[in-house]
Amino acid sequence: FIFYAKIAHILPGLLGGLSYSWPRVWAYMYLYDTGIFGIVLELGATIILGFILFGSFLQEAGAGKFFTDLGFLLVGRLRGGPAKVTLITTGLLGMITGSPLANAGTIGPMTIPLMAKSGYKPEYSAGVLALGATGATLVPPVMGAVAFIMAHYSGNTYGRICLAAILPSILYYGSIYFQIDFKVLREKTGYAFSKEEIPSLGKVMSEGWLHLIPM
Repeated sequence: FIFYAKIAHILPGLLGGLSYSWPRVWAYMYLYDTGIFGIVLELGATIILGFILFGSFLQEAGAGKFFTDLGFLLVGRLRGGPAKVTLITTGLLGMITGSPLANAGTIGPMTIPLMAKSGYKPEYSAGVLALGATGATLVPPVMGAVAFIMAHYSGNTYGRICLAAILPSILYYGSIYFQIDFKVLREKTGYAFSKEEIPSLGKVMSEGWLHLIPM
């Protein structure tokens, strides 16, 4: 693409364009708002870095286990329990981290073995985890780094971006949830957890209620 800036003027039809000097190309890459030292790096060095650190602190503070236990309470006794627990847990954690990598790294070690034990193939288990964690970029109120870039370039407030993301995030997680359900019905895999395997609400809340307090 850098080379294209020099040869665009000799290309035919829709591929053709203007020719730019090398000094202008380098200046565009480094000095303009769309270059290396532009808005993306500014957001990464200020706002995004803070949320990454926040997610790391949550992981060390035990938030991953707390939201996993909440997932158990919500969908653990339904068919396809392990996969649904993974999906719901990554959605809950994604609401406060906005980071797919932090999400998968926190939830995966606890839920992947459960899905493997219930009969899911390794690639399917990893796929459910990846889909749930990636959805963290859609779920308000934190969302992913792209939300800050959208707010900047669109001229909308961050609150309006979050509001517009509510319905898409519901549809996203809802569609994956029903796909898991259909797979269980078709292939007869993914058992539901027994009552003894699901922690009590009182125990979960007594150990992790601090994670529900707005920061």
